[in-house]
Amino acid sequence: MGTHLRELRQKHNKLKDGKSVKGSKHRVTDKAMDKLQTYYGNAIRANVKPGKLSAEEQKSQIAVMQKAIMAVLYHTCELSDETERHKYCPEGADSWCSYKRQGTLKRKDHHLDAVFLDFLLPEITRLKLQSIAPKHRYKGPKVVEMAVMSAITHFNSGASSSHDVMRAASIPPAEFTSEGNAKKDKSRISRSIQKASMRKKKEEGR
Repeated sequence: MGTHLRELRQKHNKLKDGKSVKGSKHRVTDKAMDKLQTYYGNAIRANVKPGKLSAEEQKSQIAVMQKAIMAVLYHTCELSDETERHKYCPEGADSWCSYKRQGTLKRKDHHLDAVFLDFLLPEITRLKLQSIAPKHRYKGPKVVEMAVMSAITHFNSGASSSHDVMRAASIPPAEFTSEGNAKKDKSRISRSIQKASMRKKKEEGR
C-alpha cells in the first residue's frame, strides 16, 4: 500500500481545496503514508479467521474486512461530522478508536484534511484485489468475489492452500506448482520472522 500511495502522490499535485497533496501536517506526508499502511495491514490481519471457511463464512469475513478497511480511511480523515467519521470504527471499551471509547479524539499530525476522503476512497478500496483481479479489465462481481476469497485463503493458509482448491476441482497440482508455492510460503515465513525480530528490537530499544 505504501508504494501505491507514493505513486498516487507523485501523479497529483493539488486537490479540490487548492492545496498540495503532499506537504506538512494533515497532508500525505511520509509519516501519514506509513501510518495508513500499518493500519491497513492491521485491518486485514485482525479480521482473518484461521482454518478453512465455508462459502458463507468467507462472504461474512469479506464484509467484516471491508468495514475494517473503511474504518481506517474514515477515521484518518478529519470530517466535520464526527458520527460520519467514525461510523465504521469498532464499538466497545476495547475499540482502538478513542472516539468510540471516550467520545473524544485528539488531533494528530498524520490525520488528513477532509478533502482526502474523496481522493483516497476509490484507491484504497481497490488495493487488496489489485494483483489478483487487475482493474484495467472488467471482471464482473462473481470473479471479484472469488478473488477476495482467494486472497483470504492465501493470506490465511499460504500459497499452498490453492492445492486443496485444485484437488477439489480434480486438477492435481503439478511439480512446478507445488515447488513454486512452497518457495512462496517459505519466503513469506522468513519475512514474517524478520519483521517480528525487528519489532522486538525496536520495543527493547524504547
